[in-house]
Amino acid sequence: AKTVEEACGLNVKVIHHGVDTEIFNPYTISQYKAKKTLKLPSNKMLVLWVGRISPEKNLEMALKVLKKVITERKDIVLIVKGRAIEQSYILKVKRLIKKLGIERHVLFDLKWIPNMMMMMHYYRASDVYIHTSVTEAFGLTIAEAMACGTPVVAYKKSAVPEVVGDAGYLVNDIEEFAEKILEILSNEKLRKYIGLKGVKRVYEKFSLKGTAIK
Repeated sequence: AKTVEEACGLNVKVIHHGVDTEIFNPYTISQYKAKKTLKLPSNKMLVLWVGRISPEKNLEMALKVLKKVITERKDIVLIVKGRAIEQSYILKVKRLIKKLGIERHVLFDLKWIPNMMMMMHYYRASDVYIHTSVTEAFGLTIAEAMACGTPVVAYKKSAVPEVVGDAGYLVNDIEEFAEKILEILSNEKLRKYIGLKGVKRVYEKFSLKGTAIK
């Protein structure tokens, strides 16, 4: 928008993607019930990663971050919820998991989900959502996670800061990523506080209703 304004002298209005808050919200289902429905371990802290299994989504970074996190806490499981798969890249990812020795801490869920209500369960089941993309036009999964009250830690790239704002953590490297994840997982009050800030931001800026009005 800024580029168009500067180059063409036009007044540009940005209309963001909208999130359906009737589906993605922290009220429809509890974390306990979401975990139970998805058959996820109830005695573990869950870190969620969602996206295409392809290089630009930078899953490798999430795995390296996980390696650092589990040196401090062993009760962590990374849920990798893949939406599409680049076969050569997932082989590379699985080799890295083995090299890092984190097999017991990574759970792949690559099955197709036919409705968004089930996707909401993944956000609600998780203690923190992480986003590692090196390029992003918007970052809809970030907004979905925030709408569900799930604290977000995201790589500070592309359009991501515009979505997260001050309602989550924006980080620059693997060390900072691990530090912020541990900070959130170790403090229940902080998790709730950041989660509520995320809900408020989505309702104010990225709700489907608000987008339609614009």
